[in-house]
Amino acid sequence: MIASLPSKLDMAKSSIGTGNAGSNYTHLPMNSECLDAFNITEAEADYYKYSKSDSYLLTLFLPLLLVFGIVGNGLFIYVAVKIPHMRTITNRYLVSLSVADILFLGSAIGSKIWKYARSPVLGDETSLGQFGCVGVYFLSDVGYFASLIFVTLVSADRFVAVCRPQERHSFIKGKSMEIIGLCWLVSGFLAATLTPGNAHQQVFCMKWPQTDTYKGWPNVIRYCSPLQHLEWISSFANGLQTIPFLITFVLNVVLYVAIIRGLNQCIRRMSQHGVAKSKDAGMRNQIAKMLVVNGVVFFCLLAPFEIYSLFGMIAIFRTENHLAKYLIQNEDARMYILLVSQLLSYINSVVNPIIYSVMCRRYRQAFREALLPASCLERSLKKGSGPESCRTGAIPLEPTGPTETNDTNV
Repeated sequence: MIASLPSKLDMAKSSIGTGNAGSNYTHLPMNSECLDAFNITEAEADYYKYSKSDSYLLTLFLPLLLVFGIVGNGLFIYVAVKIPHMRTITNRYLVSLSVADILFLGSAIGSKIWKYARSPVLGDETSLGQFGCVGVYFLSDVGYFASLIFVTLVSADRFVAVCRPQERHSFIKGKSMEIIGLCWLVSGFLAATLTPGNAHQQVFCMKWPQTDTYKGWPNVIRYCSPLQHLEWISSFANGLQTIPFLITFVLNVVLYVAIIRGLNQCIRRMSQHGVAKSKDAGMRNQIAKMLVVNGVVFFCLLAPFEIYSLFGMIAIFRTENHLAKYLIQNEDARMYILLVSQLLSYINSVVNPIIYSVMCRRYRQAFREALLPASCLERSLKKGSGPESCRTGAIPLEPTGPTETNDTNV
């Protein structure tokens, strides 16, 4: 996902880029990267400080999110690979989704923590280097696009399993890995189109106030920015990440509605033949609930950032000067909206394994089988917590083999 800097830093960068940050230039030594430095006043220097809330987020909250996200998604991958009955087509897609979440969290949050540890200047990306400007944002964009694709792929797989089971058997069998590979290629291609938006390091030479607060601050700071003559890439990037989000949102809603209708039709047909059981209706309700929870959590947590990006794209085409061109004109409001929306997008990459475990007994049992000692597992089984299917097969589906089954886990 294209990383946006806080609004106050955007303003500061704009100011120094036009020569408005400080009224005077200061000559630097000849071994410096620039001959002229912007003379920053104490009032202007506030734009470049990490606030106390920034420090709290970067030293406690974001590291916790990163650890929980990597551990949670990593455990799900381990369980899905280790436990035989978890090796299903849908779980292969969910494993890929977990990989995408780890990729996104590691690059997006990891880079922020790294920049904070390496420089006291807000958002200073000197430590990333030219390669980091390309690599870090490319990886986060790949993770973002892959998560959209795999969430939609899981929904499509559930739809085919419920409404077109024979077609799923003939088309998907033996091809799930090829489909996953294609999805990663598409994600990489989309992310690569955004690479010019972060492929250049813009250099600013600064003269900080002569106080103890700014003692040791770097005279040269850098920010990842678009290549020269590609200023339009920011608008393009906002559109490229917002439009796929809207498309996948609509597509998933359509698929969820079709799945629920398909389950209802199956229950009615079984009732007519006298084979329906009360547990079938209960399974249908559980599946419907899990579909709604998964979809609502995923899209609600991503929606704020996408709406903010959409506003940013619209602002590019407005001709008014400075703050008036933004749909949200208040600087602090924009800053906090951006911060909250970014945090929600990070949380989205953490919560998926939690949802699986909370909503489905089968996943909870799989975690027990993979992680608990044998003695504890035996006691758990004696208490009646054995494996239970949470598949869209309230109507049994034909198995297709021991390692790639038609069992579609929710």
